Amino acid sequence: MGKYLAPGVYVEEVPSGARPIQAVGTSTAGFVGIAPIRSAHPHEAVGISNWTQFLREFASNGGDHVGNPLAQAVYGFFLNGGSRCYVVNCQSEDQLSGSHQGLNVLETVDEVAIVAAPGMTGASAYDAVLSHCELMEIRFFPGEGIRVWGARTLAPAAGEWPDGWTTPTSPCATE
Repeated sequence: MGKYLAPGVYVEEVPSGARPIQAVGTSTAGFVGIAPIRSAHPHEAVGISNWTQFLREFASNGGDHVGNPLAQAVYGFFLNGGSRCYVVNCQSEDQLSGSHQGLNVLETVDEVAIVAAPGMTGASAYDAVLSHCELMEIRFFPGEGIRVWGARTLAPAAGEWPDGWTTPTSPCATE
């Protein structure tokens, strides 16, 4: 308590012991899917900082990334300003969850705030990703209410992009 020499109203801040909530980044995505090279880094969370690194780690030079949903998602992430993501190659849809597989590998990566499983379209895959996000509590699954574009198209038809988005010229696009 301070020393008050005159009558009046005084405000005194007293430390409560509780710390303020600190900001947490929400820009790191986790992608779980089938990589263009199925044998590349199986069930390992690989930090990716740019599109070129993704190609080096998960695709060959032969264009096998064209039409691959995981490659399209990672390309779109970086195209729209993403700076870091983690990619887990689960090799097949039935390996999306399980001990030391797919989504469970992402549980050890605290940075991940948004989770997606591109190309995994079954109800069990949707439930697995949603359950993972509920378990981790601070992760977001953008699967609710989003139109899924088929593996044959990277972008929606002309004029269907939301305001502020750009229509990409993609090395993943197919005719």
